[in-house]
Amino acid sequence: MEISFDLKRFILVTVFFTIIALPIFGQPIYHEDDKEGLRIFLHQPSAEAGKINAEQLGLQITDTMSWQTDETWVGKVINLMWAESSNPLRLVGITWMEKNLAGNLNASRWTALTQLYCDNNQLTSLNLTGTRHLKNYPVAIIY
Repeated sequence: MEISFDLKRFILVTVFFTIIALPIFGQPIYHEDDKEGLRIFLHQPSAEAGKINAEQLGLQITDTMSWQTDETWVGKVINLMWAESSNPLRLVGITWMEKNLAGNLNASRWTALTQLYCDNNQLTSLNLTGTRHLKNYPVAIIY
């Protein structure tokens, strides 16, 4: 039985979209400012000796190696809420209580943020400039 040219083309197109296009186009696209703000904070040393904040929030060191070119790490960070109705997706909520986080938390890139819960950590500073939608932010800063 010989397969017609149209059937071959159909199979080829189906395989292309299943293997190549869906993983690329089906992946959520996160706002670049939100990702950069996360990268800056997550790369800082945590309150636990020898670890960075990223490790306290569900990432492995290997996840950080390609985080400029790959977005899969964003979905691994625990307790983030995204505005699914926006394109690209915007960070609207963070719940990082009691995670042994430390350092300077600069939320100024997260302009869509409405909730920030990160108390009981060892943060040394918090910048909320530009977070005009923020309503809830119980945070303890260590001086």
